[in-house]
Amino acid sequence: AIIIHSNIQTCDIITKAIQRYEPIFFPPKLSMRDPPSGVNNILQNLTLNIRDNPQCEQYIQHDSNETYTLTINLQMAIVEASSVWGLLRGLETFSQLIYINEQNYVVINNSVTIIDSPRFQHRGVMLDTARHFLPVPIIKKNLDAMAYNKLNVFHWHIVDDQSFPFESITFPDLSRAGAFSPYHVYTPADVIDVIEHARLRGIRVIPEIDTPGHTYSWGKSMPQLITVCWANGKPYQAIYGTQGEMEIFNPIEPRVYSTMDSLLREVKSRFPSNYIHLGMDEVYDRCWLSNPNITQWMIVNNISSARGLHAYYADKILDITRNINVVPIVWQDVWDEKVQVRSF
Repeated sequence: AIIIHSNIQTCDIITKAIQRYEPIFFPPKLSMRDPPSGVNNILQNLTLNIRDNPQCEQYIQHDSNETYTLTINLQMAIVEASSVWGLLRGLETFSQLIYINEQNYVVINNSVTIIDSPRFQHRGVMLDTARHFLPVPIIKKNLDAMAYNKLNVFHWHIVDDQSFPFESITFPDLSRAGAFSPYHVYTPADVIDVIEHARLRGIRVIPEIDTPGHTYSWGKSMPQLITVCWANGKPYQAIYGTQGEMEIFNPIEPRVYSTMDSLLREVKSRFPSNYIHLGMDEVYDRCWLSNPNITQWMIVNNISSARGLHAYYADKILDITRNINVVPIVWQDVWDEKVQVRSF
């Protein structure tokens, strides 16, 4: 069997990575044999080294160095990197190069030298667990698949119109009323579990709290935040293909911003990544413009269009992220619709 060494083996990132990969190197159902001496393509040693000053970083960052060098020659394999994240990527490459031969030896066809680094710092997958709830074990399997492909960002679209499965400590009624059922929620322990599973694989978890649209599920416990849609001089009027009876956050309601301030503070405290995705896509504004209270407010505040109203909302939410020191992300719709927001 291969003997694995590391100059940072006490780091939990590396210790647990070795535990994960050993069953891949040495399948439990096979009786692995000690290799004979003098056979060059039968691997005997794997060394994982961090150059210079080894640091056991706990969470991968947007600018983390994931470069590594993998050398395999004369029964020995060496992965060298400047960070634990580079070692993880090199270890994954190594696991994909070796195989078990008919005599149950770990072998490789030829000597190898690989110098590898990512082309893109952000390599992500988004899972929408609001429209279609995914149990935590399935999310973990997706994280495992991401690690196999060296992806490093899990964009967790965790709430939407259809359901609010994120169990908020600050606003517990959001999931009590907004989840598909009491069983289709992500508890605080679930969130910690997912983040830890991702952390050990060099994956950041970026949550998405999508507003001002995509908020129907919020209205089940906080209807005061949602705009009442009008038609023909009457409130609560649904128009097929245009608007529901109540739809989209009400941008002139102060409680929208106090609620978002509290919830975003909670999200920041529970997700180590300093990034939060704010959505802001698919803002269907006809409901806004149908509401006489909103249109009157727009006149008083010299806002002449729905685009200006969207910009007003976006600026207020971005002010919250500035105050809590969060880096915001939004969907491209904000640019496509030419919503003018203050520079961050």
